[in-house]
Amino acid sequence: MREHHRPGGYAGTDAAPPPGVPTWQHGPTWQHGPTWQHGPAEDYRARLRQLHATTRGRPWAPHFLSTRLTYAVPALSWAGATAVYVTAALLLGGVGVAAAVVSVWAGTFLWPLLVLAAVLWLALLLELMTYGARAYCVVLLTLSGIGVLALPHSAYASQVLLDRGTRVTAEVTATSPSKGGRRCALDEAGTDRAVGTIGCGALDVGDRVRVYADPLGRVKPSRNPARELELTRWGAAGTGTVLTASAVLAVAGGHRRRRALGLLGTPPTDPRHR
Repeated sequence: MREHHRPGGYAGTDAAPPPGVPTWQHGPTWQHGPTWQHGPAEDYRARLRQLHATTRGRPWAPHFLSTRLTYAVPALSWAGATAVYVTAALLLGGVGVAAAVVSVWAGTFLWPLLVLAAVLWLALLLELMTYGARAYCVVLLTLSGIGVLALPHSAYASQVLLDRGTRVTAEVTATSPSKGGRRCALDEAGTDRAVGTIGCGALDVGDRVRVYADPLGRVKPSRNPARELELTRWGAAGTGTVLTASAVLAVAGGHRRRRALGLLGTPPTDPRHR
C-alpha cells in the first residue's frame, strides 16, 4: 500500500513559506508525529483546560507574576515541586508560630504577622490548585489554613495570662447569648472593676468563679490558661501535620495528573494565556 507523506515545504514544494504562514515541525516529547506550528500551543491550552476542569477555568497563581517562573514551575520534577511547596507550607506554619511567640515578647498581639500568614496561605492554596491538586487536598489545605490563622491568638492569650495574669475571684454580673453558648460578664468580687467575659457553662448571674485576669486588660480572662495553652499546642501540632501532608498529597496528585495529560516539561507556550 502506498503511503502518502505531507511535504515539508510550502504548498507541496521545497520553498520556504511566506512570513506568518505556519510551517511543519515536530511537537514536544509527549506528541507523536509532526504538527502545525500553532498546534502545540492550542493543544497545550486544551490539556490545561482538562487539568482545571473541576475549577471552571485555570486558577491564577502567584508565580505567574514572573515569566521565568511561569515556564520553570511546570518543568519541575516531582521531588523539586514537593520541596518547593512543602517549604512554603513550613514557612506558613512558621509565620503562625512567630505571630504567637513574638507577640508575647512584644507585649501585644502583632496582627500584621497574622495578615502575612493569611497572604501566604492564600498564595499556597492558589499555587497548588494551579498545579492540579485534587478537591480533597484543597479542603485539607483550607482547614489547616484556618487553624494557622486561629491558633496564634489563643496561644498568645494563654501565655500572657500565665506570665502576668493575676488570679482573682470574679462575680457574674450579666449573661448574653453567643455562638457556641452563653457568655458571662465578670466583675471582680466586691468591686465594680470589670474583669472581662468567659463562657458561662453552668454559671449564672450572681455566681462566683476564680479566673486568671490580665491586669492590662488586653486578653480575656480564663479559668485555666495552662490547660488551654496545652490544647492549643496540640492543635498547632495537628494543624502543621495536616498542612504538610496535604501539600505533599496535592503535589503528588497534581504531578500524576500532569503526567497523564502530557503537561510535564517546559510549556510550548505561555501558560498564562487562556
